[in-house]
Amino acid sequence: MEYKVLGLDVSKNNVCCHILENYPAGGLGNYWRKSARNAAEFYPRFYSNPKGDRQKTLWDFVEFIRENKPNLAVLEPTGVHYSRIFYQILKTEGVIVKWVGHMELKRYREGKNLPGHGKNDAVDALAMAAYPFDPEHLQDDGTLNERYFLLSQPEPVLELREYVQQLEHLARVQSPIINYARQRLTHEFPEVAFCKTSNGKYVPAIWGFLGNVPEHSSKSGLTLIRKKYANSIVHDYGIEIGPITQCHARWLTELYLEETRIEQQVIKLLRREEFLPYMEVFEMFGFGLRIGTRLLTRCYPFESFLLPDGKEWIDREHREVKKIDKSYNKGTIEVEFKPGDVKVTKKNRSRDSFKMRLGQGTIMESSGDGWIEKAGGSAICRQSLYLHVLTKIESSRSNLPDNPITQTLIAYRDNLKSQVDGQGKPTLRGKHIQAKLMSKVVNLLYSELLKRFKQ
Repeated sequence: MEYKVLGLDVSKNNVCCHILENYPAGGLGNYWRKSARNAAEFYPRFYSNPKGDRQKTLWDFVEFIRENKPNLAVLEPTGVHYSRIFYQILKTEGVIVKWVGHMELKRYREGKNLPGHGKNDAVDALAMAAYPFDPEHLQDDGTLNERYFLLSQPEPVLELREYVQQLEHLARVQSPIINYARQRLTHEFPEVAFCKTSNGKYVPAIWGFLGNVPEHSSKSGLTLIRKKYANSIVHDYGIEIGPITQCHARWLTELYLEETRIEQQVIKLLRREEFLPYMEVFEMFGFGLRIGTRLLTRCYPFESFLLPDGKEWIDREHREVKKIDKSYNKGTIEVEFKPGDVKVTKKNRSRDSFKMRLGQGTIMESSGDGWIEKAGGSAICRQSLYLHVLTKIESSRSNLPDNPITQTLIAYRDNLKSQVDGQGKPTLRGKHIQAKLMSKVVNLLYSELLKRFKQ
């Protein structure tokens, strides 16, 4: 198949484009140096909110697509909201859309002698336009090798991911509102200023009472709050609930109601037949609704980590296995490679890809005369796994289900904490233990899902 590729670098309010019909003769570096002299023509930019007549609009972008007729577009997953309008336009105009990961594009750009320091939208657009023409990214028959592109998710998964992002946004919005409301309550209603509230079937009674919206709170909770307020010391000193506190309480009521609505939509989607095997496995680990949903959107479908015949992708190669020395310096892991023995090594590509997708991969970056090990993969999943380890596995008050998986995790935790040096001091500290537990959780999760889907 012959491709006419449109590379797009999406920013907050504009997109930079470049079109290629084949890989440039002489290499991308030479092509860039020549085309950059006339960037306005070769790398047009279209704005969602243009200022003045000289900036091109989204309607101009549509005309650009219809005039040049590309059949393939390549984008980075830049902010789901920023790229959505361009994705929808391309999809409607019949253009196939492929996504390339940030790290993959960065390494590709640096390997092609393109300017790699700082952000350059035109360079990124050129790199994305050339990406599908690279022989390494094609199969023997000339079609695209999908392993070099991000997996296109089905609509229910995209919908779940959108809901997860909305819930995370609402959680971030709530925190400053709650904090300020509690500060004011320390003198307006001190008896409940720091009472605990939790999400449930009803809006917490404290916010329903203060915001004068009692219909969404439980009657028993409201009765208790009213009694406390009737007996509060503030009445004897002429202190009243301020309008700004009431306003914050109404905001929190609306946020709780919106969270409940979104969570109901999530629960409804998770009842779909294709998600049931995943949720059954997640339940064995004790993942909550939000953590389980977040992991699901990253690892579905699990078959994408396996070969077409349903088996694991395992490589065996004859190579030198270097000895690795790791040291910790100011929060970074410095790695030194030393000569080793030549051995036959086994690499489980399926498991490694799964771990990377869930934020438990590692990447090596050159720094001066050494190497630094950094965490790779989804930062959101990594944060979710950290919270799970901290609140469920390390906590003595957790409500983990009792099964062989959780027993294995608890035994592994106890073993890590029991390791001491010659002087009786622990060899592993908190963060190191948590990192190992996160990796253990993902390894066990991979094994359990493999049992479900391996053919």
